[in-house]
Amino acid sequence: MFTYDLMEGLTRVDYPDGNYVSYSYDNACRLTKVTTPFGSTSYEYNLLDRLTRVVDRNGYKPEDLPFTGNGMSGGIKW
Repeated sequence: MFTYDLMEGLTRVDYPDGNYVSYSYDNACRLTKVTTPFGSTSYEYNLLDRLTRVVDRNGYKPEDLPFTGNGMSGGIKW
């Protein structure tokens, strides 16, 4: 089953086996968290709406993502 929010879009998917995926958004409708029965992953953005940090269910996070005016200047380091 799919659950939607009028402003944000997809907020939850429920599977027949009881598993689910839940999606959370901030006031700017940016994805901020994905949650499953196994844990969650969080996403952070800068003032330009660019993704700057991802933290997974184990607390692992890459270094700040290196954005320039033309996009990323390098890869993601874990």
